[in-house]
Amino acid sequence: MTQDRRRLALLVRQLLTVLGLASSLWACTTADTPPSGDAASMPVLSLADFSDGNWLMRVDRVLRSGGGAVTFPSDALTEQDYMPATTKVEHSVTLSMQGKSVSIAPQPWLGQRSAANAQQLSFELGTGTFAGGRFLVWQASQGLQAELTLYGSGVPIVMSERGPLVHTAK
Repeated sequence: MTQDRRRLALLVRQLLTVLGLASSLWACTTADTPPSGDAASMPVLSLADFSDGNWLMRVDRVLRSGGGAVTFPSDALTEQDYMPATTKVEHSVTLSMQGKSVSIAPQPWLGQRSAANAQQLSFELGTGTFAGGRFLVWQASQGLQAELTLYGSGVPIVMSERGPLVHTAK
């Protein structure tokens, strides 16, 4: 029953995203500040720091309605394709198998590393998605950033979110 609820929630989320309503209707959790201390006391993490363990993606940007000039799901998105998130959303991210496997909750979406270079790590998502997706991690001046994008059927991208990625203890 729980799996059915998760699938239904994903389908509703994707539909709301396509309709441009998701940012005003959906939120998982709230968090505005780093887990402990202030942002100035937190170390800036590099791409090399993204290793097996538990992470938290704090969504602060969502794909604009219309989603840029995307023809294929694999098309890259730019920062201009995003707008500030109006609700607080967080995704728990678990990296395992020496950085080769990723699980993103609450769905969960599961994927495998598909590419890695000095600028970015790419994971192709399959399990838990309707038509696939991607999870990207890159180094920015303020620390690690992530993108979670889900692909659609008939529309290349049905949902895409970006935000800081921070390490959590478990």
